[in-house]
Amino acid sequence: MFTLPNVLNLFTHEFASLGGRRFAFAFVLMRPFNCFFIWHSNLVSPGITCLDVKEVSSLGRTSAEESSGTRAKFGTMESTAAILLRKRKFSDTSLIVSWCTESLGCIQTVAKGARRVKSPFAGKLDLFFEAEIQIARSRRSDLHTLTEVVLQNPFGGIRTNYLRTQVAAYFVELIEICTERDHREPELFMLLRRAFGYLDANDPTVRAISHFETELARIAGVHDAKKLKSDPAFALGNLFGKLPLSRMPLLKTLAAAANRNAKSGKEVR
Repeated sequence: MFTLPNVLNLFTHEFASLGGRRFAFAFVLMRPFNCFFIWHSNLVSPGITCLDVKEVSSLGRTSAEESSGTRAKFGTMESTAAILLRKRKFSDTSLIVSWCTESLGCIQTVAKGARRVKSPFAGKLDLFFEAEIQIARSRRSDLHTLTEVVLQNPFGGIRTNYLRTQVAAYFVELIEICTERDHREPELFMLLRRAFGYLDANDPTVRAISHFETELARIAGVHDAKKLKSDPAFALGNLFGKLPLSRMPLLKTLAAAANRNAKSGKEVR
């Protein structure tokens, strides 16, 4: 039926080419059908127009809902300087990475695809690395999404000596015990950065560990001056309920290494 106007117009134009009277007849014949189909189109068009508007508004609403859902899931993007504390397997392709950050405190992130060979995180996620990181903060949990890593300082000297690595690992354990997750503490980050900078260039000593524990006790708010001066580790253990189990064996190892160095120095003289 929708092709009928075209057929009628074709016939009327054919009639019009035959002569003047036939043209007038064709014109008169064509007018009622044109009026009918114009009226019909006006009836149909509002429905079509409403359908188009409805589809567009529906698509717009869907996009807005998806965008809102994405923001709700991933939250805001934030950047900060950070030192990698720990990493572990999350899935066949991803890692959970713990950081001590300058502006966000100690946080956990999931590095999606980090275990793939061609991952953008390849070579950037190793223990004790300092980096500038970008995360998408989660609003539903304390596990955020790691989106970008720019390596700043790998502290490569720490890995040249097993004892340096042990002391760095002890510092990490102590920080994890003495800090709350997602609690901003810039001084803590600066303390860890200085400690790793020292271990990067020097062999550790008992004095270095004592200095780290004293500074950490001060940052943690241990105000008993007598206890802090005599034994800051005791003050931290009393405040947080425990100390890393590796502390005593590590102190014995450092003391033995100091004795060996002292003996070798006397022998040289």
